[in-house]
Amino acid sequence: MSDETTTAAVLIGLVLLAVAAALWIFGRAPRVVESAITTRETADGPELHLRLRPHVPVANVLVLGALSALVLYGALAIGLRSGGLLLLPVLLLVALPLPDTVRALLRRPDVTLTNRHVALRGWGADAQLAWEDVTGAEVVVPRPRRPVVRILGRPGATSWTFAPRRILVPLDTRPDGPHVDVPILGLARPGALQVVVEELAAQRPDERAAFLRETAPQLLSCAGR
Repeated sequence: MSDETTTAAVLIGLVLLAVAAALWIFGRAPRVVESAITTRETADGPELHLRLRPHVPVANVLVLGALSALVLYGALAIGLRSGGLLLLPVLLLVALPLPDTVRALLRRPDVTLTNRHVALRGWGADAQLAWEDVTGAEVVVPRPRRPVVRILGRPGATSWTFAPRRILVPLDTRPDGPHVDVPILGLARPGALQVVVEELAAQRPDERAAFLRETAPQLLSCAGR
């Protein structure tokens, strides 16, 4: 067996392994990987941080990285002067989302709940909305296979901010109104977050502090068990 054949076989094996790992992560990890919940005290009161689970960007990095390596090897094996250049557009298409996907992991995305507002540090965007402008929460599907818990803001909400964070490809799209979209694939218990948000929006500022310290962590960690 030639060196080229051996290298190709190894790369194909790596791609199959990466795909298998990605399928396991999507199928199994949501049941065993919890969303990390931490609470800390600040000068303005308690802050509750709900870390988004990393299994989606991890799976994407595995598959995109392995496919990029395979296409690059194919282009070099054929020879850039013998038709390998034709594979470079394919390589560009496969590898284009990779920098933003790696960055999504490094951002350590989470949802922050405070006395004053809800804030999202997402995979590819940041958003914030004051409780006074929150009207509720619901599950919507703004893009195919991308359901979110949408924290609804009243029309014209002045407290709403949205800032995309991307290198090449946007991973999070701008909502069609003053809303905060939390990806369901990053949540262990989407329904619990929906309940917590609706409770905080209905409470007075002095009631939110006690709720964030005691009730909210319990709801987010125990609901659905």
